[in-house]
Amino acid sequence: MQKQQNPTEAVGEAYKTSPIVYLLRGVVLVAFSYRSTIGAQVRFFASNLSERHLEAPCGNGTVLWFVLKERGLDTIDGLDITGIDIATEMLPDAVEKFKDYPNIHFEYGDVTEIPAPDERFQSINVPNGLHSFPDPSAALADLYRVLAPGGVLAANVLLHPRGNAVMQWAARRLNAWGQRKALLKGPFEEEEIVRLIEDRGLEVFERRVHGNTLYLKARRPAA
Repeated sequence: MQKQQNPTEAVGEAYKTSPIVYLLRGVVLVAFSYRSTIGAQVRFFASNLSERHLEAPCGNGTVLWFVLKERGLDTIDGLDITGIDIATEMLPDAVEKFKDYPNIHFEYGDVTEIPAPDERFQSINVPNGLHSFPDPSAALADLYRVLAPGGVLAANVLLHPRGNAVMQWAARRLNAWGQRKALLKGPFEEEEIVRLIEDRGLEVFERRVHGNTLYLKARRPAA
C-alpha cells in the first residue's frame, strides 16, 4: 500500500518547479485569483520591515527582493533578515539572489515549528502564505511565539471570489486547480481570518481589501 503523503510534504512537492514556471504561475494567480497586483503586494510588505525580520514563507526570494528594492537596497545593512520555507528546491534560488548580503539568510522551516527562539523577530511578513498553509491556526500560533511583544505581522490573504460573474468564475476555477495541486488550502471570508488571527492573541489594527485579497497587519501586544 502506498504511503499517504502528509499535507506539509504535499505542499513542499507542489512547489518543486522551475523559477520561470513559479514566476509565471504567480503572475496568473495574482491577476485572476487574488485580483490584485505584484506592486500592491510589494508596497504593502515594504511597510513592515524591522531590524530583526522574518519572511515566512520566503519562496525563491522574489517577493523579498522587490520589497527590499522598494525600500532601497542601501538600507539593507541595518536589517537582520531570516527567510524560511518548506519547499527545499526554492531555497537555493533565494540564497543566490542574496549571496552578497551576509545579513540575509534562508533555511528550511515549517511555519508550525519555526527554527527560532521565542520573541526573536520584531516584524514578520507572510506573503501569499496563510491561505496555503495546511494548518493556518497552528502556523499563527508559532508565528505569535517568535514575534516580539509590540512586533507586527503583515499578511495578504486570499478571499472568496467577488466582483462580476466572469471574474468570480475565473477565480473559482483557479482556486480549485490550486487546491488540487496542494498550492492552496482554500480562500477565507474576511471576518473568518481576522477571528483566527485574533484567537491566537494578535491584535489586527489595519486591514483593507483589494480585489479578492485582504491585506492586514496585526500586533502582538506589548508585555
